[in-house]
Amino acid sequence: MQSGRHRDEIQQYIDCRSLSVYEAIWRLNEYTIHVREPSVVRLGVHLDGQQKVPYKKQSNVRNVLGNPNVGNTHLTEWFALNRRDPQARVLTYAHIPNNCTWLPDCKEWNPRKKGFAIGRVAYVPPGSGDVFFLRMMLTKVRGALSYAHLRTVNGELCPDFEKACEKLGLLSDTSEWIRVLSDISTSRMPRVIRSTFVSMLMFCEIPSPIALFNSSWKSMAEDYAYRLTKDLRDQTQKPSDERLQNWVLRELQAMLSSHSMTLEDFNLPTPTDGPHEDGENPLINEHLAFDTDQQHALATSMLHSLNPEQTNVYTSVISSVLNKMGRAFFLYGHEGTGKTYLYNVIAARFRSLGKIVVLVASSGIGATLLPKATTAHSRFKIPLILDATSTCPIKHRTDLADLLKEASLIIWDEAPMTHRQAFEAVDRSLCDILNVPLNGHHYKPFGGKKVLFGGDFRQTLPVITDAGREQMIDGSLTRSKLWNTFKVMCLSTNMRITAVHSADQQLMRGYTFPEWVLALGDGRLRARSFREDGPSDWIQIPSLFLIDPGDDTVKSIADDIYDLFPDNHRDPAYLTSRAIVTPTNTTVSRINDYMQQRVQGNIKNIIVQIHCSYQQKQQIRLTKAIRQSSSVLSRSMEFQTTSLC
Repeated sequence: MQSGRHRDEIQQYIDCRSLSVYEAIWRLNEYTIHVREPSVVRLGVHLDGQQKVPYKKQSNVRNVLGNPNVGNTHLTEWFALNRRDPQARVLTYAHIPNNCTWLPDCKEWNPRKKGFAIGRVAYVPPGSGDVFFLRMMLTKVRGALSYAHLRTVNGELCPDFEKACEKLGLLSDTSEWIRVLSDISTSRMPRVIRSTFVSMLMFCEIPSPIALFNSSWKSMAEDYAYRLTKDLRDQTQKPSDERLQNWVLRELQAMLSSHSMTLEDFNLPTPTDGPHEDGENPLINEHLAFDTDQQHALATSMLHSLNPEQTNVYTSVISSVLNKMGRAFFLYGHEGTGKTYLYNVIAARFRSLGKIVVLVASSGIGATLLPKATTAHSRFKIPLILDATSTCPIKHRTDLADLLKEASLIIWDEAPMTHRQAFEAVDRSLCDILNVPLNGHHYKPFGGKKVLFGGDFRQTLPVITDAGREQMIDGSLTRSKLWNTFKVMCLSTNMRITAVHSADQQLMRGYTFPEWVLALGDGRLRARSFREDGPSDWIQIPSLFLIDPGDDTVKSIADDIYDLFPDNHRDPAYLTSRAIVTPTNTTVSRINDYMQQRVQGNIKNIIVQIHCSYQQKQQIRLTKAIRQSSSVLSRSMEFQTTSLC
């Protein structure tokens, strides 16, 4: 195979192709390979004196220009045909190939003797100027003798084809564009209507953009009106038309600005205020809906209880964000060192200053421990299937994109549980939202947004299907290219256990409970093997933490954890201070059944019949109502529902 610029691609194709027996016989008999029926003639469009002159590379330019037919084109010869043949004047430019044949050698139209062809006028973009209106005239006017004759309307010569189209009534009606937006509004979301409206402004010749806007702006604002009414939680309170129209204008202005255009270019009104001043973003409103005085008092009271390690982390993060310096942080500490407590202090501090802090966690349980937090996959829309080039589907000029732009700090708890490709996807998405390049000297991790990660690598690593130890470690955050950009800070003091009385901490081999937990996580406890040739990967748990299973394992653990349950089952403090964690639903049901038997009283069956309509979307509301009702029922009742949809 030849390489470089001397490669003969045609010969390479002939040498490498393979013909089947049937194709070889077909070609040997010289049967037709392909047929095009009917023929299509592409008709060019150009202004006077602006036609293209094709010539071969080896041709002499002087000889080309000296050819008397050099300026003849389909359009100029159509004018000539109309001048010499009155019968041809009943046809438009596009209908000529059906009655005439184009002779390329002499470049002229001759009467067709057999067959027919279809004429297609070449497409001209609306932004091409007067040639666009010329094409519009050619589709309507018959038998034009010249460019000047084509611009003459009712005996008056127009200065350009745009004025001629206007006098012919081709540009005097906006009803067609109004019908387009009206049809779209019946089956598409408002954001699609706004995008279509902007495309019409940029690529179509709208006679009256203001008339089109006045007839369609309400359908463009339906999503904002719904969100605003939902945020106000008052179905009777409707946003004013002025507020809705102003929001639509801001959205259109933002979309046009990305194409270096403004609303003034189309004689449309401009919004009266800047983005987010009208409070239209519900996500930003949610993250700013904090009492700054209350947050300040909370941060001040919690700050006094921080230990020196936590204070050092707090000072580093606060100064880095306020001074707009530093890089991403990773807070490393085992369970009980006060990571969640520190997150709350930092969040309260920034919220007391009126700044936005986005809090996420890798699990739903972790998100419940942080104020106004969600899971990372929910907040950043992280794809379930990840690869080395994955990104989060966060579109520009959306509520979520604006929230991430306005956020002063992002806190991500339980980070070691998430696959490293998820962090890299968020990094690429934030760089895209903040217009930061992904490569080169100007690259900034996470688009320059300050991010505080936290977690404990002793706990659960990323869960990868059918993966071994090597694959799970490779999916860890420490294997990501982003890890070297983090400033790692550590917490080692276990705040959760220091309050335990020392007499209760003494365990086997002189370990206290905090020391034993750390030794277990660090792998410093002596391991043993159950087989002579087997690996030493078993650790003996002190008997202090073991419960004798007895004859009934469920009864043994339930009675030990929930002692004096019949007398305290209505005490919230008693119930919230105890829990039994089990991995299977079957065990959960066995424990629940046993605990119900320990409650005095009769079991009652409550059957609720639900009649719901899918069109009215009542099923979700009824389900929520049932869950709220079931939460207040006594443990002595069995709640059962029957759905009739």
